[in-house]
Amino acid sequence: MALSPDGLYGAQRRQRGSEDDDEALRTASARQNYISRKWGSQAVPGMIYFTQTHQWLRFDGNIACTGISDYAAQALGEIISFETHDLGTRIKKGDVIAVIETANTVEKYHSLIEGEVVELNSILDKTPGLIGSSPEGEGWFVKLRIEALPDTDAENFIHRRVYLDMVASALAAKLGKAGS
Repeated sequence: MALSPDGLYGAQRRQRGSEDDDEALRTASARQNYISRKWGSQAVPGMIYFTQTHQWLRFDGNIACTGISDYAAQALGEIISFETHDLGTRIKKGDVIAVIETANTVEKYHSLIEGEVVELNSILDKTPGLIGSSPEGEGWFVKLRIEALPDTDAENFIHRRVYLDMVASALAAKLGKAGS
């Protein structure tokens, strides 16, 4: 059983009781740096990692499942259609991996990593709304077989708590500007 990021640094902080550790955990970026410094950038199987582009990856061995965050899905609104690549397609980092059409826009999502499409979420063909109702669960896009995760990519993947802090800060800033 993998520990959550809170479990990892919470246990470490309680054990050591260091004021430096407490300070390091106060901001989202500091928390991510602290986690990376203490435990490296290795992906924990089954844990969802987010990006600043509101996408996520979940690793299971050399298979990476990908999708968008709940925040991104809610921002899209009603989803009308979903398109992705065929099985066996080789995807490079940065290639368009999915296209989502809503009532107001068409959004393209770019692959966060390189790999081969080994599984499609075929349910999305008939029920694209699952992306909106279960974006981090049944609304996943594709699964890619990856050879390795370059360290430079791993640095861009953030844990849920850090991601949620980032979203909360962005929303607070947006609300602050709206109230001005």
